[in-house]
Amino acid sequence: MKQFFPSIFAACIGAGVFCIMFYLQSMILKIQPVVIGFIIPSSLGAVSGLLIHFFKTKWEKEAIQREKGKLETFKEITGAVCHEMNQPLQAILGNLEILLMNLPKDNPSFRHLKNIQEQTEKMGVITKKMIRIKDYQTKDYLSSKIVDIDNSSKRP
Repeated sequence: MKQFFPSIFAACIGAGVFCIMFYLQSMILKIQPVVIGFIIPSSLGAVSGLLIHFFKTKWEKEAIQREKGKLETFKEITGAVCHEMNQPLQAILGNLEILLMNLPKDNPSFRHLKNIQEQTEKMGVITKKMIRIKDYQTKDYLSSKIVDIDNSSKRP
């Protein structure tokens, strides 16, 4: 019944508008409205109300489908990028680990290599968040919007 209520409501509104318009027209033209004269306008109003409701519902469903398609495409691209980025990240982290094991902590390069390792691990955390994205939220960035990776990956 819930599905039909908006259709019935739209038909009644459409019929009412047409009847009011017909009545006003008859008042302006000084013609007596006849009961039979309300059948055609109310029928046209009901049909137009139903058509408006039908197309509005159809367009809303199509918009939802387009958004779902965009999200799926976004998730596929994100997954591919994460997969391709994780392989070089693992190689970099592995080589850094070997360099750090063989380098004394008092060596000036140790601090720089440790910083590179930390930043590379942060990139790994970002790719893990990107893989967990279920829905996307945006945030302002300069003069446009970008995907908010933190909030998009937190959603259940």
